[in-house]
Amino acid sequence: MIGSSFGSVGLALPHQAAHRVESVLTSGGSAGVGSGLAWLSLANAGLYRFFVPDRLAELSAQQFGIPATYRARLHRDLADSISAEFNRRVTGATVDLTLPTRAGTPLLARVGSKETWFAKQAARTLARRLPNAQALEVPGAGHVWNLQHPELFSATVRAWVRRQPLSARLRNLR
Repeated sequence: MIGSSFGSVGLALPHQAAHRVESVLTSGGSAGVGSGLAWLSLANAGLYRFFVPDRLAELSAQQFGIPATYRARLHRDLADSISAEFNRRVTGATVDLTLPTRAGTPLLARVGSKETWFAKQAARTLARRLPNAQALEVPGAGHVWNLQHPELFSATVRAWVRRQPLSARLRNLR
């Protein structure tokens, strides 16, 4: 199971259907949000009506350093997620998130070194709470490092699924 960005689904599935999941790999995901951050997110949901999706997508692509070849895909994905309703659903899912506790489900939480403190803390929390989890950092990468470094992302997924050693470029997140 792979969960990217809103990786809550990737974290919830092993808890709800452990027999269907061999391992979990998250990238820039969440270990759940607290009630304060959820309140702030929901309070700001009304601002979405003022956003122009294409402009916001372009600003996001610039901020995250997304190569031009992937920007059209990013625009489509962001256009679908820039709404108060989407914000309410994602916030509700992450507030209600129950972390998996099954020791037999290996979990790899990865974040870019340029990620927010919150994303790094979520990865640390997962590695600390779950007995078979580890947190790794991707040097020089941001939130959507799968688009910034697609070869490394693919190699990491392949190695994780095959239970092979991961790239030496990935560092333990402390």
